[in-house]
Amino acid sequence: MNGPFFTVIMPTYNRSHYIEQSIQSVLEQTFRDFEFIIIDDHSNDNTEEVVKKFLDHRIRFIKNDRGRGGAGTRNAGILRAQGQWIAFIDDDDIWLKDKLEIQKRCIEETDSSLKLIYGGYAAFKSDIDNIIHYFVPKIKGKVTSNLLERNFIGTLSTVIIHRSIFDHIGLFDEKLEALQDFDLYLRISLKYEIGYVNTNLAFVRRGNGERISTNIEKRYNARLHFFQKHKGLIEKDIQTKIIFSSRIFEYALYFKDYQQILNHLPMTFTSLFLNFSNFLLTLKNIIRLIHSH
Repeated sequence: MNGPFFTVIMPTYNRSHYIEQSIQSVLEQTFRDFEFIIIDDHSNDNTEEVVKKFLDHRIRFIKNDRGRGGAGTRNAGILRAQGQWIAFIDDDDIWLKDKLEIQKRCIEETDSSLKLIYGGYAAFKSDIDNIIHYFVPKIKGKVTSNLLERNFIGTLSTVIIHRSIFDHIGLFDEKLEALQDFDLYLRISLKYEIGYVNTNLAFVRRGNGERISTNIEKRYNARLHFFQKHKGLIEKDIQTKIIFSSRIFEYALYFKDYQQILNHLPMTFTSLFLNFSNFLLTLKNIIRLIHSH
């Protein structure tokens, strides 16, 4: 193929104070056959100025003429990608220098039917010396049932996906203001096996207070859309239905959405008898949401 082996996609929005270190971690990769697409989602800070300090021919900078959100911004990168495989990195995360090299080796050593590969990471707060926890991959193969229990793949910053996959299952769902990665992983898992490298590939920033995950209303709307989109799959298993209903119930209670409270109260209450740990988690989450108000 004429294109590079990897296309690296970094969406960004008002992260000029973090993005320089993230870009540097990509450019310092030991495996160098990649293009690097940075898409600015209509920032109003000096993000563009910071990006353009890097005079590297592999960088392609794009600025959206309006805010498209995380899904739309990543889709803009995918549609322009020329690489065989697409690697994602968030604009405040940091790759280890051999991240792409390790995953390239994994591709060469595994079954060609494997189309998504993720890896381990270290979560940190203010700097990479302040590690909160390490994530070690443990699940691979046909993983749909595992994903329905929880999004064990997590951050996109360790994920690589074969470019052809998007032709078969579609792009990120732009109706989702959160959970876009979870939705994509689930759709991929329905058709393909998923693999991992059991190695730390990145430092992933937590708790900077700016992520979409901190916006309660967007997360609630995303959960409602996700549930309706995958309802047939979710309702095949009672435990899966309990878990998803409980998460919606928590937010419905917070927003006093009485219709959704009534819709999801039965399954949430059922967890008291069939999944007590989930029932306790639901109570904990409700208290957390109340205190966040």
